[in-house]
Parts: sequence; C-alpha cells; structure tokens
Amino acid sequence: MGSLEATTETGCALVHLANYLLNPALHAAAVDFVDQDLTGRTAPFHLAHAELLSLDKIADAAVVVAAENFHQYKDDEDDHPIANRVPLDHVRWFWALHPQQVVRIVCSSDEKTGRSHITAGADLTSRILAQYVAARISDIDEDFISALFGDEERLLEAIDPSASIELLKLATRFPLLPAAQDLRRRCIKEASEAWDTTLL
Repeated sequence: MGSLEATTETGCALVHLANYLLNPALHAAAVDFVDQDLTGRTAPFHLAHAELLSLDKIADAAVVVAAENFHQYKDDEDDHPIANRVPLDHVRWFWALHPQQVVRIVCSSDEKTGRSHITAGADLTSRILAQYVAARISDIDEDFISALFGDEERLLEAIDPSASIELLKLATRFPLLPAAQDLRRRCIKEASEAWDTTLL
C-alpha cells in the first residue's frame, strides 16, 4: 500500500472524502497528514476548508493554531497599497478568511483558564487586523466590529497608531454602532497623538 499523496490544498478534502466513503484507513492517513501539516502558515487555509466541509475538529484546531501564531499574518509591505501587494501565501490565506472566521481566531481562548490564545501583543494584533480590514473592508459587518471592539468585549487594550487610519475607515462605515463610535474615538486619539508618523 503506497503512502498518501496529500498537500495543504487537498488535506481537508481527503478527510471529507474518507468520511463519505466510510474508509477508515484513508481517514486515518488524511487526518494524520492534516495534523502534521497544521502550522501557523497553513492554519487559515485549513480553517476555511474545514468549515466549508463541516470538519469541526480540524476547524477548532486550526483556530487555536492560527491564534497562537497570529503574528505571522502581518504583511511586511506596509508601505504599499493593498491593491499593489503580492502577499505570501499564508497572509493571502488569512486575508481570504470570512470576517467571522477572523473573529473566531482573535476571540479564541482556553476553555479552562479563559486565557486568550493570541500571543501577539495588542499593537501588532491591531496592525494585522488593520491590514485585513484594508483588504476586506466591503465584506466586514457590524458583528465584526462589535465582537472585536465593543466596550464589553474589548480585546485590544491598545491600537497601534499605524493601524488607526484603516480602522477609522471601518468605524466610519457604521456611524450609529456604539462599538464603531468607540473605535472611532480611539483611532482619532491614536492618530492625533502620533500625527507625524500617521498622517504624513
């Protein structure tokens, strides 16, 4: 019996196929591959496809891995407009996630301790979210802002000044939403305090 020829792009599909065919050998091999392949760089891809195929255990694992490696999703081409960037695969896969999948990652926490799985600091997390917002702003709804920036659920104790302009653009799309109003105030404060780097 030959070894399973799987890739990041086919891993979840093979698990789904094994479930459909009721093939335990294929299922074990495919799950083992995904377990080995699931890293910070591949987690966004696996999360998107696991949710699409209702592979809940893989999706849950991908959320944790993505949160623990959130710092990897920062695009280093900050000085270029989003439309002109050619991001690395893992950044591109992160930007392709549905907004609620990003919320799942950022809000994920240990069930026992309640401690966030996000290991990146608030400043870096806000920069990564600002890049995501710049890439996907037309797809982001009120639930995204309320979950990540609402008063009661505020997850970011700080917003990096370099992230303030993109997040401000998002906040102005929902002028009557309390969480957006709070985000707007915070962004204006950060931008004004660092005007020489933010606005020039």
